[in-house]
Amino acid sequence: MFVAGSRCPNSATSNDAWIGKYSLSMVLLTSATVNGSTSNTDQYQRLAEDGSGGVYAVGYLNTATAADRFIQRYDANLVRVSSALINGPGNSNEYLADIMVTSSGTLLVSGDQSDTAGLVGRNALIAEYTTGYALISITTFSSSGSGED
Repeated sequence: MFVAGSRCPNSATSNDAWIGKYSLSMVLLTSATVNGSTSNTDQYQRLAEDGSGGVYAVGYLNTATAADRFIQRYDANLVRVSSALINGPGNSNEYLADIMVTSSGTLLVSGDQSDTAGLVGRNALIAEYTTGYALISITTFSSSGSGED
């Protein structure tokens, strides 16, 4: 069983994205940590198994300019296979909240992004990527207000 979120290392001032693999008897078998380029919090929000024993994790990593959307794939032993750090058009804080591996093998993700294309505030998004993280399609939507959607 895989679990994910964030953890605060000893003497650290912020959390790092963390993923762990547990046995059915709740014994931690292995874990992995990712630290963004700043001392701000990084976090995994959701996991999806890849069909071959590995797992995709999505969330956000803080970079020098903002929090960016993050997708990472691990094998069954939590060795990193691949990853993508995605900065949207608004160059602002952006997050991924969910992921699904489709029956055709693509990745569907949801989250939010800032948008400079006339939409107001932070906007909800749904995107589809190949397993190599090439964007297939993306849609964003905003309510009539100026807040977060």
